[in-house]
Amino acid sequence: MNWSKVKSIMIAFLILVNLSLLSYIVFEEISDNKRISKMTDTTVSLLATQDIKVDEKLVLDSAKKKTANSLYVDNVISDYKSFSNSIIGGEITSVNADKYKSENGEVTFKGDYFSAVSSEGNFLYREKITKSNALRISEKYLDELGFDTKNSEKNITEENNIIKVSFNKEIDNLPVFKTGVTLQMNESGIISFYGSWYNISEQNSSIAELKSISGVLVEYMNKKSGASIISDIRLGYLVPEFGTFHESVLLTPVWKITDDNNDTVYIDARENN
Repeated sequence: MNWSKVKSIMIAFLILVNLSLLSYIVFEEISDNKRISKMTDTTVSLLATQDIKVDEKLVLDSAKKKTANSLYVDNVISDYKSFSNSIIGGEITSVNADKYKSENGEVTFKGDYFSAVSSEGNFLYREKITKSNALRISEKYLDELGFDTKNSEKNITEENNIIKVSFNKEIDNLPVFKTGVTLQMNESGIISFYGSWYNISEQNSSIAELKSISGVLVEYMNKKSGASIISDIRLGYLVPEFGTFHESVLLTPVWKITDDNNDTVYIDARENN
């Protein structure tokens, strides 16, 4: 048997098989793109009948997202009193169920949201601070309090000698809407600190199939009254029942749809919700 010839035939056969698979994949992708493009045209036209305008590119880009994680997160606040003690220290007293104070400052709560302010002449964290080292000091301070800020969007601003450092939570490169913390500081230390924060839990996450963006926009249309122009469509996470305290919570994906008046609607993105 001529093994060299057999080998050549096998190689040619494998090449033909791979070419056939590649052709099939390309055909399916072209068909899928045509289907999405047709769906987009139909959706944009439907919205227009209700005086809602949206750029086709926004819809097409959103249609590319098929799945997202549903995952558990743990509140950085284990309980109000312990969290207050970690921030202001000293002899903690309870003003009411949602407020604690000491000679160093006070901390107030609303659900998962907190606001900590130092008393006059005191600091939540004393350190020489400039705009150039403010982020590093903020990260160090938050790390000591148990905040995992590695995956977050970070911003620094300065006005009237007050530096603000903000951290906006992100998971899997998606924003966690309405979740972040801001620290305010002067040249001598951190003077106030507010927001809400969650760290990713060790509990198992799952993959959620997402609704088609056309279905999401129809839901949006049914929630709106009057004309509007959609300026942004963004996939992310949202904590339910914002005014309720959650020690641990399941984050589920949502679509955040914003119009040119900065009015926002959040719609559950899961296919089976």
